[in-house]
Amino acid sequence: DFAGPNQIIPEVQRVGITAMGSYDLTEKIEVFTELSYSRTKSDVYLAATPVTASGAVNVLPANNPYNPFGEAVNFSFRPLDVGPRTNYITTNSSRYLLGLKGEVMDNWNWEVALMLNSDSVADIGVNFIVTTDVIAAASGNFARAPGLFLNVFGDKQGNDPRLLAALNNTVTTNGELTQRSLDGKVTGELFELPAGPIGIAIGGEQRFEKLESYLDPLTQQGAFAGSGTRQNTFGRRTVSSGYAEISVPLVSSKQNYRWLRSAELQLAARTESYDIQGTTNSQFDSTKPKVAISFRPIKDLMIRASYAEGFRAPSLFELFSGANGSFPSYNDPLRSNTGHTITNAAQINALRYWVPSTPAGATSVTLAGTGFAADDNQQVQQAQQGNTALLPEESESTYLGMVYNVPKVKGLTLSVGYFKITHNNIIRLPSVTAANIGVLNDPDLQFLVRRETPTPADVSAGRPGRLVTGNIAIFLQYVNRALNEVTGYDFEVDYQWKSASFGQFKHSISGAYMAEFLGQTTPTSAIVNGVGSAFTSSGTVPRLKMVLQNSWKWRDFSASAFLNYSGYYEEFSTRINAEREVEAYTTLDLQGSYTFRTPWLGGKTTLTAGLLNAWDEALPYVTEQVSGSGNTGFDAQISDPRGRFFYVQLRQAF
Repeated sequence: DFAGPNQIIPEVQRVGITAMGSYDLTEKIEVFTELSYSRTKSDVYLAATPVTASGAVNVLPANNPYNPFGEAVNFSFRPLDVGPRTNYITTNSSRYLLGLKGEVMDNWNWEVALMLNSDSVADIGVNFIVTTDVIAAASGNFARAPGLFLNVFGDKQGNDPRLLAALNNTVTTNGELTQRSLDGKVTGELFELPAGPIGIAIGGEQRFEKLESYLDPLTQQGAFAGSGTRQNTFGRRTVSSGYAEISVPLVSSKQNYRWLRSAELQLAARTESYDIQGTTNSQFDSTKPKVAISFRPIKDLMIRASYAEGFRAPSLFELFSGANGSFPSYNDPLRSNTGHTITNAAQINALRYWVPSTPAGATSVTLAGTGFAADDNQQVQQAQQGNTALLPEESESTYLGMVYNVPKVKGLTLSVGYFKITHNNIIRLPSVTAANIGVLNDPDLQFLVRRETPTPADVSAGRPGRLVTGNIAIFLQYVNRALNEVTGYDFEVDYQWKSASFGQFKHSISGAYMAEFLGQTTPTSAIVNGVGSAFTSSGTVPRLKMVLQNSWKWRDFSASAFLNYSGYYEEFSTRINAEREVEAYTTLDLQGSYTFRTPWLGGKTTLTAGLLNAWDEALPYVTEQVSGSGNTGFDAQISDPRGRFFYVQLRQAF
């Protein structure tokens, strides 16, 4: 059992400090600053290195004293006595902000600030094994430990400590993301309308970002067992943006309209320009609007609606991440040792990419067997990397909602809303073999596959050539997919009341009901509603999620209880080859705090204690098919494997 050292949640230590301050230069000008620093350390353990995962032919000679067979044999094993692969990861983050803000002509305000930000990661790994070193040690010819033979037999090999020390290698990854930005804004009132003043905000930002990641030479060469070649990453971009927002009061309560108590219109726009430099250069420009309106037909009812468009440029990592090599084995869906029939429309179109003579409109294609067993389990070289040809993601969102203050029940508020979000050109890292969407199945992703020239037998059978050997056969890179369209409803019932003897109370229930989560993998694929399942592009999407809150505050004491509900959903079980239902998940979180004055420190101290998952609710079981579950038997997007979790917090305000 090699899974023992693996961790669901690695051990993490965090420390941080934040300071904020301000100083009045004049009556109307203030200088302000923020300084923060944090360090996170984590130790991550994985099972000992799998020596044959790189595809090398490993030979254990007959003269190895631990070889009981008397002849040379191939072998695969994990060097348990070297120890688990261990990564010591340290992340340092620092942020420095210096700004000025002030007031002009009583109703205008301005602000300008300079921000410097840095995030660096140092990853040091030990107990990593080089394949060629293992082969040499099996023959007793390892240069760093001459004459010492490697024992690969048994669950604890008991090798000479000198040999283990010689086999052990240290790997390093050092990365840093730096940001510099200068931004400013002006807010104020333009002029007065009968319903009130028109408000306006105008601002802009200039931002520079740089990403660098460097690997040790052995890692870049793919020397370690179980890994392929990897490349360094670097890229930078300059972002210029500007925005404007205007608030127009249409009707106010002071105008005393019987049919309309108040109304307000908001208009906004944001423009952005991305100048990106790396292994290639890119330029992205976007201008997106927002329109919102709210009005009260009666005093206790507010209706609001909005329309907005969104934009996200590809990240530097998605564009420029260096190739990360590996050597997986796949069944080729377009070839077979014994022959097969293709009935999947996407696979037929993928076949047509390589064999244009494939009959148009065919619903099934039968391909003769190749006679190569490797076609049913071919080991290929694969590279995962960024894509400099990515396009930005874009979105449209619509919202319509209402808030009603129940007049006969003081403190009772009801709200409900409808939302619809359409998300286009979504950036995703595709899988290889998933039905209809994998690189080997998807007709729109065949440009990521490399095949050998078809043999005469291949041409006669109407099939493509084999996946190439001796070079990269599959490029896994970020690509723009088609769209998601989400519609649903949010709701909240909120009731607040006071007692002269017992303090303030609040009771609320809020949640979201997902009506549809439509996904289309490619512009030509079918649109599928994934709501209530674990298989959307965003992972698990339960149909219903709710939170029930009860809180109390009296003098210096406060307490709250949260009941969190996540509804059931469907997943796929390979054991019974059918969908199975994952049960709903409900947890209770409790928190209490006490605040007392600390005159000797010049402020107040707040002591807080809490209990997450107070019932210690067991995790709903899921199969390994759920994305992100990592074969652990639970869905990390829905449940927390820590179970009942206790925490305390001390806060001092000066």
